[in-house]
Amino acid sequence: MKLYDLVVTTGSYLDNSGTSKNRYQNMGALMQNKEGGKYILINKTFNPAGVPSVPEKDSIAVSLYKPETKPAAKPPAPEPEPEPEYEEF
Repeated sequence: MKLYDLVVTTGSYLDNSGTSKNRYQNMGALMQNKEGGKYILINKTFNPAGVPSVPEKDSIAVSLYKPETKPAAKPPAPEPEPEPEYEEF
């Protein structure tokens, strides 16, 4: 069961109003097994060398966020019934 998303800040940018915003990347998940043990899954494509850090440190900060719950998908709308075909006289 997924407990948390593992997220790093990869940079920043200015939005349309000139406000500085951070750019984030989901790098994996903190999981829990049936017995209650916790473990981490890290995306194979994640490269920690690309994460900005303080020059005198040899580590990066990883944040934990509760997974977003997505609303249930709407059931597809029923297809309209085809009009019966009549022969014209």
